[in-house]
Formats: sequence, C-alpha cells, structure tokens
Amino acid sequence: AQTTLDFGTVQAGASSTLSLQASNNGPTPATFSGISATGDYTVANGTCPAPGGTLGPATSCSAQVTFTPTQSGTRTGTFSLTSSATTLPLTVALTGVGAQSQLQVAPSTLSFGSIALGAPANLTLTLTNAGNAPVTGLSLAATGDYVLTAPCPSATLLPAASCTATLTFTPSAVGARPGTLTITSSDSSSPDTVPLTGTGVANGSFTFTVGGSSGGATTGSASVISGFPATYPLTVTPQNNFAGTVVFNCTPITAGPYASCSILPSSITLSGPAQSTIATINTVTSVASSSNVPPGIAPRSFGDTVLCLLFPAFIFTWKARTSRHRAWRKVGPIAWALFASIALLSSGGCGGGATTKAVSDPNLRYTPPGTYQYQVTASSVSGGAQLTQTVTLNLTVQ
Repeated sequence: AQTTLDFGTVQAGASSTLSLQASNNGPTPATFSGISATGDYTVANGTCPAPGGTLGPATSCSAQVTFTPTQSGTRTGTFSLTSSATTLPLTVALTGVGAQSQLQVAPSTLSFGSIALGAPANLTLTLTNAGNAPVTGLSLAATGDYVLTAPCPSATLLPAASCTATLTFTPSAVGARPGTLTITSSDSSSPDTVPLTGTGVANGSFTFTVGGSSGGATTGSASVISGFPATYPLTVTPQNNFAGTVVFNCTPITAGPYASCSILPSSITLSGPAQSTIATINTVTSVASSSNVPPGIAPRSFGDTVLCLLFPAFIFTWKARTSRHRAWRKVGPIAWALFASIALLSSGGCGGGATTKAVSDPNLRYTPPGTYQYQVTASSVSGGAQLTQTVTLNLTVQ
C-alpha cells in the first residue's frame, strides 16, 4: 500500500492535486466511514464511496488529494481512510513545499517636489523578491505627468533578486500633479501601487543678495573716506532650474554729491550654479577745467594775494642787501613770524582754504561726509515674464 504522497514544490496560494488509490483485497465488501486530510491538504472522494457506501471485494477506487500551501517551506499532513475492512484507519503521509514570492517596493511613495514647467526630474525605486519563488509577469505603468523611462530589465525576478526602475516627472501645468505607478506580477499582492506626487512651478526664478559666499542679505553697508571707493559683492542664485541673462542697474535713493555707482560685470548668464558681480560706489569725480574756483578751495581776497606775492619779494630784497646791512639778519626771524601770523589770520592763507579739503587737482570733486543710499536691480525675462530682484546699498562717507 502507498504510504507517502509527495507534492513537490507548489507556489503559495496555488494548488496541486494528486490521486491516491484505495483497494479492497478482502473477500467481502468494505463499508467506508470517511476520508479526511490534515494540514494544507484537502481530499475529495473521487471514485471512492461516500461515507456509508461500500467497496466490493477485489475492487479499487481513487481519492483526490489537493495541496494548497498557506506559506513557504515544507508543509506536512496526513490522509486518513476509515472503513469496516480494518480496525485502524489507513493513513498516508502527505508532504509538499510551499514556495512564496514576496515582492517588496521601496520607497512606497515617490515625491518629486517642486519642478519648473517642462523641466524633467528623475527618481528611482527598487523592486526586490524577498520570497523563495520567482516573481513572473512583472509589468509597471505610470499615470499623470509621469513616465517610466527605465523599467526593470526583465519581467521575471528570481528569489533574493532585485531591480531598479526610473520614473521621470515633467510637469505640464502649475500646481499639484498627482499620479500612480501600478506594478502587476504573479505575486500574491499584485497589483502593487505607488503614489506619485510633484508640483509644477513657473519657469524658474533667482535670488539676489549682497555679501560674500556666506551672504544672503538684501542690504549691504560700507564706510569709506571721501575719495576712496566702496565695493559690495553681489550674488545671483538660480532657483527652479532658471537659466538666462540677468542685467544689473544701480540707481540712487539718497545720492551722494560727486558719487557714482557702477557694476562690473553689468550682466551675467546663469545656467546652473550661482554667480557673482561687484557694485562699486566712487566718492570722487573729475570735471572739465574752468576759470571758476573749484569747490573745496576757498577764494582768496585781493589783499591776501598781494601779501603772498610781496612777501617773497621782500625776502629777496632783504637777502640782496645783507652784504651791506648785516644787521638786518636779526630782522629775518621776526619777519618770518610776522608773515606766518598774517597768513593764518587771512581768510585763505597762501595754500588754500583752511576749513575745506585741500585739493592738488582743481578738476577733482569729492563727496562730502554723510550717509547715502543706492539700489541695485537685477532684471531678466523668463517664460515671457519680467523677473526683478533688488538689494539696497548703504554708504557712509567720512
């Protein structure tokens, strides 16, 4: 008599059916009391009599045993037949191996964030078979503004194997753009779904700041001595894949006399990383020559001018006469002191205004001490819209 029935390996969730034959070798009919099976096995009478029925002498029948593994691994059970032919049930050991695929998808969601209109962005996910049976019929499909640009290379995923798939998000409109990735396969969890999220934003922009690489402020300050330049490093940083030319313009809010603002370079083209330029405020300027007395030099009176011209003549005459009047030598120091006193008391002296900045070049004009303010505007056109950002430059002249 058959003592074991081996079903081999069966995919978890699937079923396999084998026949088990029972024979009445006795001289009298055998009355069947029941047929049963334990574990992941079920039995059908097949051609065998139902409980209370008989199986004639020298006659055989077949029962149908079905194995449906509920999990992976070896699964055992027992077939049992009771009849009047024996005092103990006839038993057959049942064995089989449950094989189960377990498709895992990571991450469980894909979030692309904010992406400029028409600018593609890629993310990948990984599919892994954590079970002990192959995953077959693997297929992926995406909806919305999402496209599967790099699928798994095979439709079959063996146990412990994995593959990656790449999806591309290209927003077609501003705002939230939801989608779904659907994964179908032979796995018992099929279909698996992965939510896809992303937001479409207008075609890029940029930030404009004053300061060095660690900057980020919209206001910068500098203090200089009149005649010296003040410099301000400016940084433009593209946002949302912005690319294009940015033009700079400097205008006074509180203008400094004889001060001028310039930017070099006056425009930059962004195509990836942040770029820098420098704003310079000069506190001196040059003007054309004029017969007028330039600002910053106090005018002299006629008496002052005559004094300044006559005194050298007096000294010269005195020197010429010293050979005959050596006694005048004592008068020299007194004359110099007298001239210095007169010069200091005069409104302008012989060297220029004592209360204003002395100037060696009469064509130069200096910004007077004070506090001034300028504004720099960064402008560009993106997607047909004018984009502008501004920073404020504070200047203190000493």
